Amino acid sequence: MEFTEQEKKVLADKYETFKEEIELAMIQNCIVECELYSLLAEIIRGTKSGKEISLRDVSVRRKTKLSMWLHGAAGFPDFVVLKREKKRNATRYGCVEIKCPGKSNILRITKQIRGHIISYGRVIYTNGLQWKFYRVDKEPVKVIVLGRIDPHNQDSVIWEPVDNWYELMSFLEDWNWKS
Repeated sequence: MEFTEQEKKVLADKYETFKEEIELAMIQNCIVECELYSLLAEIIRGTKSGKEISLRDVSVRRKTKLSMWLHGAAGFPDFVVLKREKKRNATRYGCVEIKCPGKSNILRITKQIRGHIISYGRVIYTNGLQWKFYRVDKEPVKVIVLGRIDPHNQDSVIWEPVDNWYELMSFLEDWNWKS
């Protein structure tokens, strides 16, 4: 998706806010994983594709009769992506798995992620700085890097240019959860 100059200005402002939120979370709350949930959910829900789905936080779900249909081969992800319908067992489209950014956390494919890909079909795997998009039986469809932890200051991020943010927003706008 191409953005107009006006849309780019709005997106650039959102990128500045996003960067500041990440940095504040790192300094004030040691960037624990759950710190990213609301920030990343807001980003996903704010896109065209995000308005067409139901994004449910299942990060603290436990196995019960009512929750088993949300459980995958590797347990519960952080978010399950469902068809946007007011129905208890809505169609599952995918999931989002979030990790906290850090020197030792470079989003490797783990048994958990493989299980999510098998169970949910479409997976966004992110630590806020790096975004990986998966479909069943494929290498990442797309990898977008917004920044990396500064090796000399673990409370600081070396950010990529705003063009990477435009690329992420464009990809999220057009990400097809359904097929």
